[in-house]
Amino acid sequence: GQDCSIVGLDIGTGAGLLSLLSVQAGVKKMFAIECNPHVLQCAKQNFAAADNKVTLVEGFSTQLKIPRDIPSRADFIVSELLDTWLIAEGVLPILRHATSTFLAPGGVMVPKGGTIWTQLVTGTWMSCRAQLQLPDNVNFVSCKEYEETLHLAPLFSHNNNNNKDGKD
Repeated sequence: GQDCSIVGLDIGTGAGLLSLLSVQAGVKKMFAIECNPHVLQCAKQNFAAADNKVTLVEGFSTQLKIPRDIPSRADFIVSELLDTWLIAEGVLPILRHATSTFLAPGGVMVPKGGTIWTQLVTGTWMSCRAQLQLPDNVNFVSCKEYEETLHLAPLFSHNNNNNKDGKD
């Protein structure tokens, strides 16, 4: 790619793939944030050949400040935190913070959004194993209206026919 004046931020860089691809596409400078010290070493090795276009920043993005840790707001923010289903590891608050703190006006967040499809289940077994705390701005929509067209099935189904006393 050709050089340009775009500056990017990579939250949870891991081994640094998104930062390296951004630089390869012509981004002027990337700031790659990683909190895991072991993964940080891997990213550091991968960035060695990036001609100083990637600056590795150790820590949690929610604890970083402009200009102390990152010189200015970014034109775009990338993150690959999706394997956490958007709700684990505090992903939504992290991305909300990043948008308000580090994204320049008119900037782009990649990915721009996400949707999680769920179906609620209940039972003693589930309630003992799954506790979910969601941010106030997360909205659930009823899947009932979609069941006929999408043929949704429960994510988990438990039926204990051997239970003679009627308890879960």
